[in-house]
Amino acid sequence: MVGALAAGWVVTARLGSGDALAQGGSASDETSTTRVPGADDAWRALLPVGARCRDQDRSAATRRCSAAGVDIEYRTVRARDLGVRYRAAIGAPETRRVERGAPVCARGGEEDRAWSRPDAPRRVTGRYACRIERGRAAMWWTVDDRGLLVHAIASNGDLASLFAWWASHSER
Repeated sequence: MVGALAAGWVVTARLGSGDALAQGGSASDETSTTRVPGADDAWRALLPVGARCRDQDRSAATRRCSAAGVDIEYRTVRARDLGVRYRAAIGAPETRRVERGAPVCARGGEEDRAWSRPDAPRRVTGRYACRIERGRAAMWWTVDDRGLLVHAIASNGDLASLFAWWASHSER
């Protein structure tokens, strides 16, 4: 487990600024299968139905997938490091604000805020940020109870569509 976390840290550090998929290429650029080579049941349970994944770096802490025209990079992160890694990825300082009202992302705007699962709306599950990266719609989010930091990039600049995809996404 410690080795897997260390490998994840090295991979993340190597990827740099956080726009990992844009730097490293699209997960859909290569032939892949729905079964990630070497993935265990825990990973398969996190991936969306129809996801096509590849295990380019062979890291147990990272998976690159594609689903419904969205490229997704999943990273497992130690719980104590998740908030710091998320803030570094989106390039924002730590904030403690409480958001209210409808998500701006649902209307195509950029934002960073806490989110919760529909079955427990008063319990914060993680944070998400949606924005345009290199002309494409992108989202970062955490799933705190699963130690996940996720980055998704759509094939276009439509933040509202990407947000709708995320809202129906299985690992939420």
